[in-house]
Amino acid sequence: MKVLRARQPSIGIVLAPVRVQGDGAAREIAGAIERFDRYGGVDLLIIGRGGGALEDLWAFNEEVVVRAIAACRLPIISAVGHEVDVTLSDFAADLRAATPSNAAELAVPSGTETAQRIAQWRDRLERATRLAAAGRRRRLEALTGRYGFRRQEEVLGHLQQRVDVLLDRLHDAVRSLMQRARERLGHITSLYGLREWPRVLEIRRGGLDDLREHLDTTVVQAVLAHRTRALALADRLRHSRHGGPRARLLPRAPCGRYLRARRRDAGGRGESHHRVRAREADARVEQTRPGGKDGA
Repeated sequence: MKVLRARQPSIGIVLAPVRVQGDGAAREIAGAIERFDRYGGVDLLIIGRGGGALEDLWAFNEEVVVRAIAACRLPIISAVGHEVDVTLSDFAADLRAATPSNAAELAVPSGTETAQRIAQWRDRLERATRLAAAGRRRRLEALTGRYGFRRQEEVLGHLQQRVDVLLDRLHDAVRSLMQRARERLGHITSLYGLREWPRVLEIRRGGLDDLREHLDTTVVQAVLAHRTRALALADRLRHSRHGGPRARLLPRAPCGRYLRARRRDAGGRGESHHRVRAREADARVEQTRPGGKDGA
């Protein structure tokens, strides 16, 4: 643990405490290896213990442990005992370490060594990049120095001159067109009709407002007059229904003279006439009949 933390402080460590000697130790070691294989959250597996007698290390010679190491998909470093101690697990593992500390050194590179190695790779990459760029630059210069490329530069230079001339002509034409349009607009705005047009619009707008007010007043008056006539007619109809004075029609002769009712006086010596006031109506007398006492 100390060696791992010293070489790489940011490393993650997962431990599986098991018995490494005695009855049942082999099965616990094999079970831990199988669990790590299913877990899949580690990159490397170190199997080891400190030194001891042959009987103490015998669990790493058991078939169940050797088969578990061989079937594991993870890389395994075997670090059992000291350098002189050899077990069957050392042959089944991917790598054998002399001691558990040596296994930690093999498994985790030093941070300082890693930084130095990265710096070396960076320097090598920079040198390779500079050399490649220099080689490609020399090749490009050699290609552009040939006659065909010089001829292309001359052709493109002539075309560039034509483009510059056309751009100048275009700018002059646009400036001339804008100047003529500006002068024409100034001439149009200087005309009397256009100068007076805002005032004419204001006068027309004022007349339109007056006409609108007059129309509103006329409509209101007409509505009031029709309402007054309707009320008067309703009042007459109401009086006629309750025995009040009745409206009578007064016939008119073809010559235009109104026909008046006649009645004799008390002595029967003469006739007197009286006028009946009524509204005019277009009518024609088809038949007459004797009237009442008042000659109606």
